[in-house]
Amino acid sequence: MKVSKATSARAIQSLEKEGYVYRERDENDLRAYRVYLTEKGKEMRDIILKKLNSYMEG
Repeated sequence: MKVSKATSARAIQSLEKEGYVYRERDENDLRAYRVYLTEKGKEMRDIILKKLNSYMEG
């Protein structure tokens, strides 16, 4: 997607602050984090996918 690491980090930090995602340290690589959707994030995912499908259909 050609997005810088800094831009990605800021976006994830913002989503985390808003309660859409949470991070956990990767147990195999302590330098890395895994990012997961919260329930709030999952609700938004469904809304976004519905809108995207509606847009793509017509």
